Amino acid sequence: MQLLRTVNMDKDSKRKRDVIKKVIAYMTLGIDVSRLFADMTLACNTKDLVIKKMVYLYLCAYAQSNAELTLLAINTLQKDWCVAGRGRSRADRAAACTHSRH
Repeated sequence: MQLLRTVNMDKDSKRKRDVIKKVIAYMTLGIDVSRLFADMTLACNTKDLVIKKMVYLYLCAYAQSNAELTLLAINTLQKDWCVAGRGRSRADRAAACTHSRH
C-alpha cells in the first residue's frame, strides 16, 4: 500500500479517500493491513469527516494488535478531539480534553 504514502494528504482529498477506502475494503475481506497503522494514524489529520470515520474504523480494528503504535496515536486523536470542539466554550473544550485523557 505504497499509495497511502504517496498521496498528497492535503491537496488530493478524493484520491486519499479512494486509497483509504481500498484499505478498509482489504480489511473487511480479512487481509492483514496492520502494517499501515502509522500511515492511517497520520491520515486522520484531515477536516474531511468521511476520511476521519474510515480511519477511526481502521484504528479501532487494529488498536489491540498494535499496542505501542496505539499509544502514539492517542496524542493525535486527543488533539483531533479537542480541535473538533472549537465551536464550544473554552470550559467545555477543556472538560472534554481532560475527560478524554482518563
